[in-house]
Amino acid sequence: MKKSLITSILVILMLFTITGCGSSSEKGETSGGDSNLKNDITSFIKSNMVSDWTYTNEKLKVNDDNSVEIIFNNVEDWSGCGYSANIAAVKLASNKNEILNKIPTITFICRNSELVKVAKSEYTNLYNITLENVESNVKYYDANDNQINDTVENGYKNSCSSYTYKEIFRNPEDYLGKKIKITGEVIQVMEQKDSGKDYWLLRVNMTKDEWGYYDDTVMVWVEKSVVKGRIIEDDIFTFYGQILEPTTYTTVLGADQTVPTVLAQYATLVS
Repeated sequence: MKKSLITSILVILMLFTITGCGSSSEKGETSGGDSNLKNDITSFIKSNMVSDWTYTNEKLKVNDDNSVEIIFNNVEDWSGCGYSANIAAVKLASNKNEILNKIPTITFICRNSELVKVAKSEYTNLYNITLENVESNVKYYDANDNQINDTVENGYKNSCSSYTYKEIFRNPEDYLGKKIKITGEVIQVMEQKDSGKDYWLLRVNMTKDEWGYYDDTVMVWVEKSVVKGRIIEDDIFTFYGQILEPTTYTTVLGADQTVPTVLAQYATLVS
């Protein structure tokens, strides 16, 4: 009787062990699938991110729920973060890859030149994001994770400062990358292609004198998609952008001319 009871217990233990091993194997297969998806998400983002972002393990994280965190460095405020992140999100979404439906959220965490967090932008509905609806699918946050209820355009324009021509030309290295607002008269319009994008390349006089005439020439790059219609000589525009290194070009008389240069992110026709 005892022997029969012991035998029965041993059989039950063996069955339990076998069943347990089966469960463990199934869990292992699920874990492998999750790992493969994470690898696929990582590969997709590495292949389709904006060209000025370089992949490192530290700058891209795929969480257990397949949400994604991406780090942008050298961004100084929330509007700059939102501007860069919007471009990146639209570029990723433009591929219309089904893997986008596997990503619940993608968050761009922005840090300044000292690698201190300044803001983040969090996107949902990735597959359907376009340039026209991107701000309907994003939440902007400041460095303390407080939500910001404003558009990137308003935030960017409000963060631009007005500098004089002499300030940005006398010591240009002190102003590189700073945001600037200038209002001036377009005196020459050229067209330029760079990195696959079409730009208006403009010579603009930015200093208005007491009689209403403009002087002091700067070079302004502005992507064509930013401006509705053509830019014409004698137009008065307000530009919002970043200061670049000065540009040296050759005049029609053969002399070299060096001028301050601005990459405009927004442009408003005044008159």
